[in-house]
Amino acid sequence: MSLSTLGTQLELPTFDNHNLMPSHSLRDVFHQIYYHLYSNSNLPRAERLAAEVTRLLFCKIYDESHNTIREFRYEESEDATAVLTRIKSLFSRVRREYPDVFESRETIHLDPRSVVYVVDQLQNYSLLQTDKDSIGDAFEAFMGRGLRGEKGQFFTPRTVVRMMIGVLDPQVGEKILDPACGSGGFLSVALEHLWKQIEECKEKETLTPVQARELKSRIASQDLIGIDKEADMVKLARAYMVIVGDGHGGIFQADSLAKSTWSDQLLDRVSEQTFDVAVTNPPFGARIPITNRAVLAQYDLGHIWTFRKRLNKWMPTAKVAARQDPQILFLERCVRMLRPGGRLGIVLPEGVFGNRKTGYVLDYLRSQGNITGIVDCTRILFQPYTDTKTNVLFFRKSDVSDDGKPQPVFLAVVRRCGHDRRGRPVVQEDGTLDDEFPQVVSNFHASPRGETRLGFCRQPDSLEPYYLVPRYYTPEIERHAYEFQQSRGYNLVSIQELVQEGVIEIRKGHEVGSEAYGTGDIPFVRTSDIANWEIAADPTRSISEKIYEEYRRKQGLQEGDILFVSEGRYRIGRACILTPRDTKIVVQSHVKIIRVKRWEVLNPYVLLYLLKTPFVQEQIEAKTFIQSTIATIGPRINELILPIPNKPDILRDIENKIKRIVVGRAELLAEAQQIDRMYKSGCL
Repeated sequence: MSLSTLGTQLELPTFDNHNLMPSHSLRDVFHQIYYHLYSNSNLPRAERLAAEVTRLLFCKIYDESHNTIREFRYEESEDATAVLTRIKSLFSRVRREYPDVFESRETIHLDPRSVVYVVDQLQNYSLLQTDKDSIGDAFEAFMGRGLRGEKGQFFTPRTVVRMMIGVLDPQVGEKILDPACGSGGFLSVALEHLWKQIEECKEKETLTPVQARELKSRIASQDLIGIDKEADMVKLARAYMVIVGDGHGGIFQADSLAKSTWSDQLLDRVSEQTFDVAVTNPPFGARIPITNRAVLAQYDLGHIWTFRKRLNKWMPTAKVAARQDPQILFLERCVRMLRPGGRLGIVLPEGVFGNRKTGYVLDYLRSQGNITGIVDCTRILFQPYTDTKTNVLFFRKSDVSDDGKPQPVFLAVVRRCGHDRRGRPVVQEDGTLDDEFPQVVSNFHASPRGETRLGFCRQPDSLEPYYLVPRYYTPEIERHAYEFQQSRGYNLVSIQELVQEGVIEIRKGHEVGSEAYGTGDIPFVRTSDIANWEIAADPTRSISEKIYEEYRRKQGLQEGDILFVSEGRYRIGRACILTPRDTKIVVQSHVKIIRVKRWEVLNPYVLLYLLKTPFVQEQIEAKTFIQSTIATIGPRINELILPIPNKPDILRDIENKIKRIVVGRAELLAEAQQIDRMYKSGCL
């Protein structure tokens, strides 16, 4: 035996696969891989990089599960081409092992140096031993915004995935479907949920170890079905399911909405009214509508609906719609796939729940079963990938055993989801994630249920039929209103009452058009210009005297008018009051103009103060609904309840203080502007 051969044999144990360790920072590793490949590889496109890394992940998984001595490795003394050759050889075996995942001629296209980099980053970690949530986060970090954002598809954060599976509580023996499975997040957590039940049975000795192992294998291969339209997503989902528990055989590439295009294999596994649980986060957005008439014609929600006043509900017509948002058709697809009594959990844009124009979607659901729950998700849930506000709908399909009695609807409002706007984890003092979703699961299954923001129930007839945004009904507001009533120091009066009594009137501004910007020096006040009770108009948007005259009579602004932001992205509820120095302006249409007509009843400076109180701001948040990324309080501004102090001396004190602040600011600003003009004219 030569020394070189002996040396090789002595080095081999260093590459024993049993010595691999789980990773606790796989997300960071995948981030590094992505940015390195994007900047340095021969394939700097997100779509192609995803496909390449998926192939390498399968090589890594295969190496861990089949080899004692590591082949997925890199030594500093090793030539990059030699590493690539070994990895390609490994991939050829992967193709044979997973013919349903990879085509026979499929290969690795990354250049040798890039392959070496990926191997070097992953070689010391065990994917099979790493926490499955960490792997899911890592996949999301790598695929990211570039691959799926343009198609309205975004990875579902693990916190909300676990909440949805926890609420649906799938049981061993039930069949589960995700028709827009992406990377397989819902299915992997569902599988984990089922396997936990099996382990509990094994501990109780109601199942033998052999029976438990066979049951796990059957569930993974037969009871979970995932469908996705994107080939790369399907491969990634299959890789993920292999890591979790060899459930890749239930992942199919197909358009879930176009059943006529399904393969025979998929048709053999999937048919309507056969699934116990459907859970999904479908692609959504008006920018990616379904316009195929043949597809639209297959769905009730692909038709035009009309509102019948006599019946007080929406009804379908025979006319096929010209277009429909994909999430609406996915909703119906899920309902159709459920057996009677089956359960659905689906992520939807908030606009579905708080827009009378889409009320037909809610009426369709009511015709098919019962809305069992809605979870109001924080706006940052899908950030930084999208600003779209979403809620989660839970639904149960009608069953012959139903007694026809209305069932209470579970509602919850989640404000903290475990990460910030940039996607960075937010932890509490004890080191755990600042995540409220687990409490939602506990409250959903609690008996009796409480009355907190994270879980409360309402009977269907107590809810506005087309306003099903949970925060609209939050018990916190009712509790705070009761506290004001009990104190007896306040009169609770709604904006609507003040309008009806002629105390105030509300109008809206106008749009002048972007071509008017910069034509003069008269401020055009937009939502972004209102902050801290004052106006800070952008001079580049100023308009001419001629345009001002066109809108002056329409708006008729005067001292004491309150400008209230009623539409926009984040500024709803901001307000300011006009002083004599700033009435020569034009106000944008997204701003309400509130005029107090009877100052002896309610002083406008007091009204400005009341609109800023925590109780009213809490109501504004609850009554502001979001259509995609644009929020509006709409006519619900009339529902705001003002806690007006009932003692005249307190009212005078509020009036004097607020007026002194506002007028004082205006005077100081005017002085500063005068100094600026003098400086520019050379008088200083």
